[in-house]
Amino acid sequence: MMGTISISIKAYCAGIGTVTPPQSLWLDDANSLGFAKGDLTGAFFDDNDFSFNVTGIDPLTYIITATKPGLFPPQYQLDDEGQWTLP
Repeated sequence: MMGTISISIKAYCAGIGTVTPPQSLWLDDANSLGFAKGDLTGAFFDDNDFSFNVTGIDPLTYIITATKPGLFPPQYQLDDEGQWTLP
């Protein structure tokens, strides 16, 4: 799911150019990245477990975070280079 979010961030930011990047996965009822509620719900995570922060457009830099209390570790991160990290 985080890989899909990564691709969506890249497509979104390519389309907006130098406009301020999105800071939240969900904006009101519609998602700027094209996901509907429930699209990111699976066996271990649901929509509310994901967030991202775009810190630059040129070059594009971002970190996607999945947080789920009760899992070990409870948080995972994926960066713009495809590297997995633990915060």
